[in-house]
Amino acid sequence: MRKSLTSLMLCVAALTATAAQAENLFSNVSIGSAFGPTDDSVAKPRAATPQRLAGPASLTEMLRNAGLNPQEVSTQIVSVKIDSLPVLITFSDDYTQLKMVMVLAAAGENQTISTDSLLGLMDANRQYSSVSFAYSKKQRRTELHRNVENRSLTAARLKAELEGMARIAADTKNLWESKSETPEKPQPTGGSADNAVPETKPQAAAAQGCAAMVGR
Repeated sequence: MRKSLTSLMLCVAALTATAAQAENLFSNVSIGSAFGPTDDSVAKPRAATPQRLAGPASLTEMLRNAGLNPQEVSTQIVSVKIDSLPVLITFSDDYTQLKMVMVLAAAGENQTISTDSLLGLMDANRQYSSVSFAYSKKQRRTELHRNVENRSLTAARLKAELEGMARIAADTKNLWESKSETPEKPQPTGGSADNAVPETKPQAAAAQGCAAMVGR
């Protein structure tokens, strides 16, 4: 009987010692370290910090961060393509704005933009107030212009602005694509140049007025 009681007391003492050792073993181990970090302690990716671009170098870097392939074509101009359309980006004189010009179509040496295209693009300027269509007489090309404030910019926002221009270009493609025409010289009738109908002053003034509204 005494041996049984002694054995029982030894078993209780052994169990107590084992429990104490286990308590000491895990006392310095937190639940978080044992089962992995909690949601609150997981390192989360930092959101891009909005910034003001200092010049072409920082603009080029931001465009690359947006997944684009920019090229510095001069000390002040950066070029990038969106949906195969080239966009030229530069800064305003005081660096408060980005000036973006998407080149839509170029006319040949002896071609001019058609009247229908010209009127259609003028009407599109009313529909798309965030951009403006223009015709560069010097470069002989149709362009889409967009100005963006140079503040609180991120790579995602800049890319979204460019993609917005591309969507507008796609929506109006029927107005600017392959719409240039070669002006025809008036042909005299009866074999004499005296019979050619001259352009009247009102007609000439109207043509100049339309060109001035979209010229750059």
